[in-house]
Amino acid sequence: HSLTSAAAVWHRAHVVVAPHGAALANIIFVQPGTLVVELGYYSAASSTRPYASTVEGLGMPWPAPYYWAAAASAEATLFASMAIGSYSGPMTANLEDVATLMADQIAPRLRRRPDLTGRHLRPPWVTAVCPPARDGVVPA
Repeated sequence: HSLTSAAAVWHRAHVVVAPHGAALANIIFVQPGTLVVELGYYSAASSTRPYASTVEGLGMPWPAPYYWAAAASAEATLFASMAIGSYSGPMTANLEDVATLMADQIAPRLRRRPDLTGRHLRPPWVTAVCPPARDGVVPA
């Protein structure tokens, strides 16, 4: 993709959910009012401490001030959900946390936006509510 096409995609988005990484620098292209969810990470320290403290050097520095600053300069709102993983490897998101964040923070803000219609918030082909995930798996 070219920089122009990437900028266009980010500019059209109302909500962005993305893992922590360089691609989040594209926040500078979003429209004011865009809602961004950054999936940060903690390293798995042990089975008894699944979310290790960054103070102990076991995860990413949090909050990552550059993405908060980029979101603020674009008049976007940045939220965060922490996963277990690493910068160069896979991350396992806490789906309950992400779902709660979407229900409690993202959805109410979208409903208040006068520029969005019912078509944006619920496409016409969607007739059923998505069932909640169980053990990280959405039922078919």
